[in-house]
Amino acid sequence: SEYEQLVLNVYLPAAEPLFLTVSIFDNKHHVNRFAFSDRYNQRFKLQYGWNELRISLDKVKYAVQKRQMDMTMISGLRLFIVNPKHKQYIYLDGVRLDNKRAPG
Repeated sequence: SEYEQLVLNVYLPAAEPLFLTVSIFDNKHHVNRFAFSDRYNQRFKLQYGWNELRISLDKVKYAVQKRQMDMTMISGLRLFIVNPKHKQYIYLDGVRLDNKRAPG
């Protein structure tokens, strides 16, 4: 498609920074037994307030090691925190595709 990036707006109400992982996979991910190397994963450091996360769709497409991700058959988008020390809250808003180039 004409879109070049996925944009997520995430609000962190806590003063302490938080690391959030974004995982994206297609409908063939289960064939490879949900392997880490068969999906896109990126960790973002959230700061207090609104955070705009920009993800290059080219990086998503080529994140899989042994094949290209089928961008027409994306079946999952997961946001998670690894080993949180205590209960954390985030607010997700403004999930959209954008046609601007993602930095880096």
